[in-house]
Amino acid sequence: MTFGAMEAAQAQGLVAGRDLLFSGINTSAEAMQAVVDGRLAALSGGHFLCGAWALVLLHDHHRGLDFMSEGLELQRPMFMLFDAPQARRFLQRFGDGQALALDFRPYSKALNPGLKRYPFQLEGLLKAGSRSE
Repeated sequence: MTFGAMEAAQAQGLVAGRDLLFSGINTSAEAMQAVVDGRLAALSGGHFLCGAWALVLLHDHHRGLDFMSEGLELQRPMFMLFDAPQARRFLQRFGDGQALALDFRPYSKALNPGLKRYPFQLEGLLKAGSRSE
């Protein structure tokens, strides 16, 4: 929707990031590049990881670890606000659109008994090692 609004503005002779400010919720390469280019003033994303975090919890539960130690409600920030440097990192790590083999083992308490709390944050994936293809 944001890119449609940007196209409509451009058709009126307006420039995104200069005449109008746009924001969105997305982690596509196109959206990240728009942040880097200054066409998107604000971009949030990361909700796609909700399923991955749920699978880590199921993995641990299957191995006998109850996530009750996290409390009755598991609340973790799913979204991250991207600035240009973070968008560049995201593009570097995930930007080619290829299916990536992400290693979720560091997030499992069953595989990492020293973890006190699940480290579910998108920022951690951006800082993780190089991509594996």
